[in-house]
Amino acid sequence: IILLQDMGASIVYFSPTRDTTIPPEATALWLPGGYPELHAKALSENSRMISSMRRFHENDNPILAECGGFLYCMETLVDLHGTEWTMSSLMPGKGAMKNKAG
Repeated sequence: IILLQDMGASIVYFSPTRDTTIPPEATALWLPGGYPELHAKALSENSRMISSMRRFHENDNPILAECGGFLYCMETLVDLHGTEWTMSSLMPGKGAMKNKAG
């Protein structure tokens, strides 16, 4: 984050579980790691944020997603209990959480 700021970026924070839209001043997104399986219900039920994510993507804004953020960009996420949750569907695919045995 410090490097981005040193390069002139303005950092604006938002929560895909609590907020309903991407901040309007955002011109790029960084979706870092996290534990989407722990928040899958809230992520899935935040349909306004999912719509905002899709519009942002459709407008060709850059998105860097890694680990948990990458899972949020897929169509669905299956949690450790086998429940399948709708994610933002920015790319095809289904993420699946597995126990340590794999």
